[in-house]
Amino acid sequence: MPKEEDVKARIEKVAEAFGEAVAQSAEEAAASPIVAKTQYFKKFCEYSELSFTFGSARRYKEGMLKRESDKRYAKEATCGSKCCGWLRCSCCNCCYCCSCGSSSKYWFIVTSDFIVYLPDMETTTIKEIILFDTSFEILYDYESTGKANSIVLKNSHKEVMLRARDEIEHMIWVRAIEEAFNFSEWSSRVVKPFSSFAPERFTNKCAEAIDGKDYFETVYEAFKGAKRVVYITDWWISPKLYLKRPVALDKNKRDESSRLDNVLKEIADRGVKVYILIYKEVSFATSSDSKYAKKYLNGLSPCLLYTSD
Repeated sequence: MPKEEDVKARIEKVAEAFGEAVAQSAEEAAASPIVAKTQYFKKFCEYSELSFTFGSARRYKEGMLKRESDKRYAKEATCGSKCCGWLRCSCCNCCYCCSCGSSSKYWFIVTSDFIVYLPDMETTTIKEIILFDTSFEILYDYESTGKANSIVLKNSHKEVMLRARDEIEHMIWVRAIEEAFNFSEWSSRVVKPFSSFAPERFTNKCAEAIDGKDYFETVYEAFKGAKRVVYITDWWISPKLYLKRPVALDKNKRDESSRLDNVLKEIADRGVKVYILIYKEVSFATSSDSKYAKKYLNGLSPCLLYTSD
């Protein structure tokens, strides 16, 4: 009797050789414009008109699946009178669901950012997008879905039930969706700063300020680098606030150049327009001394400094 290790090695070798042969055949077929455009070839290679239009999103799988049902949450409901029913949320009266039970086949594309489906592989018209988010969940066993070879996709906006052709196809789709979600920035493997619901973005112009020291130093640098205009809105503005921390206890050793009024006067004197919107408080409720702040700031550089409340 052959050893189990030898059998596994043989199977892997045959599978590798088969994969290489299939890949070679596909490359040869793709070289023919007529073959490459046929639906049979597109289905075999799993690509469509939208396959290469998702930018940096990684593509995991494409193919036909049957959409058994589509349940939207309250504000997402758009099907109107054609809806099969409205469901009132059991926890409150402000939440509704729209559950649509139409069963149709669609061309699904699984990427690292979302799952999208189209009426067919030849069109570029998107039927629906299922986004990955922190609430995303995939259910695929019979106990959870109530149907064989079914997949239920949930996120914070909707719930969709899909059905595969057979058990093998069902397993392949489940694996592809799980891999895509685990690779996405919404998976639990991605550490989200400060227990945030959203992942950290590296291409935006925002940054976290841990405390006042970091924040005010960033504001100071932004003011100093201003070239044309500065907009400030403040609920309780303090003109003599020091933006550079820590502040020396000895008044003679303090860095007066980082004080808010001095910074604003400096940039206004060199031609930068400064617009300040100050909250005019209700005097009997709170006293933020907006009248003093407005008068003081207007006196710094009347030609270039504008305040209003």
